[in-house]
Amino acid sequence: MQSFLHRPWANHIEEQNITPEVTYLPSDLSDLINIVQTAEKKNSNVKACGSRHSWSAICPTYGRMVLPDALTGRLDLEINLLHAEAKLKKLVRVKSGTTIRALNTMLDAEGLAISWLGGFDGQTIAGVCQTSTHGGAIGKGPLYEMILSYDLVGSGGKLYRIEKTKGITNRAKFESLHLILY
Repeated sequence: MQSFLHRPWANHIEEQNITPEVTYLPSDLSDLINIVQTAEKKNSNVKACGSRHSWSAICPTYGRMVLPDALTGRLDLEINLLHAEAKLKKLVRVKSGTTIRALNTMLDAEGLAISWLGGFDGQTIAGVCQTSTHGGAIGKGPLYEMILSYDLVGSGGKLYRIEKTKGITNRAKFESLHLILY
C-alpha cells in the first residue's frame, strides 16, 4: 500500500482543495483494515474518496484520506456464503474503486449490463453510492439500489456486510469466516 504525507487533494473542478495529514492508496481489504486501526490509534478520522467528481464536501479531510485508485476490478463472489436463491442470480462483485465505465466493460464481456445509467461513467462505484448520484430513471431509484451487498470496514477494523433484511448472504457463514480472520 502506498501512503503520502501532506499530499494536496482537489476535486475535479478544483473548487475544493485540502491537504490531508496522510493520503492512502490501499490495494486490498487488509490495507483498509490497517488504515482504520491505525487512524483509531492516532485518534484521527478516515474519509474515503472516489474519482473526485463530487461537488459536495464529502471528501475533504485534514485527517486521513483513502483514495480507491488501486481498489479496482472484480472480486471472488464467495459463492459458499450465499443463500441458495442468490446462487441462481447473475451477480458480480467488484472493488469500490472500480469505475462505472470499467464495470460496464466487464459486464458487456459477459453479455450483461447495468439497467440504467446517468450521463457520465467516470465515477467509482463507492463514490456513486456515497453521493447517491445517478438516479433518474422513471420508476427506478439511484444506481446504488441495484447493489445487493456492501462490505464496509468499521471501527476497530471490523468487517460488516450491509444488505437488506433478507439479503443474499448467509449471515452466520459470513460471520464465522470474517470474525475469525479480522
